[in-house]
Amino acid sequence: MTTRARVRAILLVIGVFVVAGCALAGWRAWHVRSELLEARTAAERLRAAVDARDLDEARRALEVLSGHSARAHEQTGGPTWRALSWAPVVGDDVEAVRTLSVALDDLARGGVSPVLDLVASLEDGGLAPEAGRFPVDSLVELHGTVASSLGVFERAQDDMAALAAGDYLTPVEDARTELADVLGSATRTLAQADKSLQILPGMLGAEQPRQYLLVLQNNAEIRSTGGFPGSVFVLRTDGGKVDLVEPVAGATFPVLDEPVIPLDQAESALFTDEAGRQFVDGNTIPDYGRAAEIFAAHWARRFGNQVDGVISADPVTLSYLLGVTGPVPVGEVTLTEENAVDELLSRTYERLPNPEDQDAFFRAAGTAAFSAILEAQDVAGAVSAVSRAVDEGRVLVHSFVPREARVLDTTRIAGLRRQPPGQRPQVGVYVNDDTGDFGSKLSYYLRYDARVVSRRCGADGQRLHGSFVMRSETPPDPAILPAYVTGGTPGVPLGAQDLVLFLVAPEGGDLTRVRVDGEVVPARIVRWQGRPAVRVAHRLGAGKGLQVDWDMTTAPGQLGDIDVSVTPPVTAGNASSTARSACTG
Repeated sequence: MTTRARVRAILLVIGVFVVAGCALAGWRAWHVRSELLEARTAAERLRAAVDARDLDEARRALEVLSGHSARAHEQTGGPTWRALSWAPVVGDDVEAVRTLSVALDDLARGGVSPVLDLVASLEDGGLAPEAGRFPVDSLVELHGTVASSLGVFERAQDDMAALAAGDYLTPVEDARTELADVLGSATRTLAQADKSLQILPGMLGAEQPRQYLLVLQNNAEIRSTGGFPGSVFVLRTDGGKVDLVEPVAGATFPVLDEPVIPLDQAESALFTDEAGRQFVDGNTIPDYGRAAEIFAAHWARRFGNQVDGVISADPVTLSYLLGVTGPVPVGEVTLTEENAVDELLSRTYERLPNPEDQDAFFRAAGTAAFSAILEAQDVAGAVSAVSRAVDEGRVLVHSFVPREARVLDTTRIAGLRRQPPGQRPQVGVYVNDDTGDFGSKLSYYLRYDARVVSRRCGADGQRLHGSFVMRSETPPDPAILPAYVTGGTPGVPLGAQDLVLFLVAPEGGDLTRVRVDGEVVPARIVRWQGRPAVRVAHRLGAGKGLQVDWDMTTAPGQLGDIDVSVTPPVTAGNASSTARSACTG
């Protein structure tokens, strides 16, 4: 054979191998694509089944998902696929498809199944209290399951983050974005469950008896964290057993000559010493941990015993839970999901003109509702109701146990979070009733909306504009309302509300140009917890509206979306929001 013939033969062999390799690669790519599309369909079935609380269908969908994701993982392994990852133009896409396949297989095998076990535990009543006792051993075991699942989701999330900088073909980028979004949502949910299960057994008295204050906030007289602390209970836990005892009216705590605990200079300037001298004004301070310290100090001074933490909720939360428990009779009134807010924040004052009778009804309502909640077997429904209230800032928890406090302080349930510069900026908008010495219950008729817009992004941070629009829906003739509702304060027109608004800028930022109905008002900026804050007082007439505007800046490096924390209103729904950063488009 001549040299030329040998060369032709070699080239022919090489050509055959190239064609065969391309055919094999194409065949594998087609199969991987098919498997991933089927896996996506199964994942959609799985999500719909979990949302519908259909566990049998969810497990069937998971089995299908596991099969397709495992085959996609297998097809993207081996030397052929690795060789393709070095190919020009499509190499990054090939490697991304492998990463997606591996992540999906890991999630199907080790991440999703424990989540279904968690849902099953909630659905079958395995975590429901019996005779007021929660199964703390089951909660401890469940925490291990959730922590394991969370680890799988976090690893997959890290893998997706590593792909974020690539320049991929449209189908690959769409798949990456979709999986990253699903992972983000699921990981956040699992992380919250993990944190709850870390501390819940201890708070339920698994290791030793605990004692908490349960404060029911009355949104009809608004405070920064929600409402007037009208009724206070002692919540005792021991080995999972939960008891509610010693109801006390918040208004019966004595007004002190000096704050019950020392207030710093910024606290006194913003919230006045009333925040420390009066139990019912402790939560004018938006930092719930600080409000909890004040509540606990008043309790210890009056009754001589210490508590392990403070929990708060409001009638809107109760209405969500009544949707799970069903109606609850309280004397001659039956509280339901539909009427609880109106009964507790308005009609009671019409039926019972005597404040002592009102307080007695509120305490009886709290006791009856709590008993119904402890007897409820729909744990999944109760968890969903409480989660909704937590998202809206209506359920707040502070623990004086340091290990638990560290966990709680990173969650929404802790209220205002102390964030160091460099993270997502947080803006606070908090409303308080200040109508005379005895306040009013006109916040029941108060409606408001807070908006923050990021107008510019720069190396020095973001420039923000905020607006707070409020209006009074007090009846045209306020005289038809009980005097206890209007306040009856000399010098205050009937039906008018004296309101104090606290505006809090991001930590390390700035706050300027506060305007009320377009007119610049003097504003003393106070540096509180590293945040510029201002106190704005104004009278809102019956049936009138008002708009407050301001400008803020974030700290340098705070370039993410803005968390806008707002006092929970009397109406169902979330007043807080997230404002899109100008730095992300």
